[in-house]
Amino acid sequence: MQDWLSPTDEKLSFIMEGGEAKGIVIATDTEPILAGGEKSGPELFALYEKIKETVGEEGSVQYFGYSGGYAFVATDREGEESVWLDQRAATFLELPAHTPLEAQEVVQQIQAAADDRTGE
Repeated sequence: MQDWLSPTDEKLSFIMEGGEAKGIVIATDTEPILAGGEKSGPELFALYEKIKETVGEEGSVQYFGYSGGYAFVATDREGEESVWLDQRAATFLELPAHTPLEAQEVVQQIQAAADDRTGE
């Protein structure tokens, strides 16, 4: 799935207060794009930590927004890829949240959701 994602200079960061995530910031090196996420920030941080624990420090994690939610594409050091959905994206795609999923399964659900919207 990482091959399908277009690289950008956007970065997802967490607003932390006393070791607790209070929100998110999406920004480039030169400008902010989005700040807030008071409701989703703690969930996304916990999910990100779970992913890093699973794939290890040598693994890579990318994200993309989907229907107001987020999906993380993680690759471990062996090159095995998994997709993790936050609760909002998981609800929309009718897939489980906070658990590693096969990329093909997520892509099929994204396509099905797109077909539903276009009436195909």
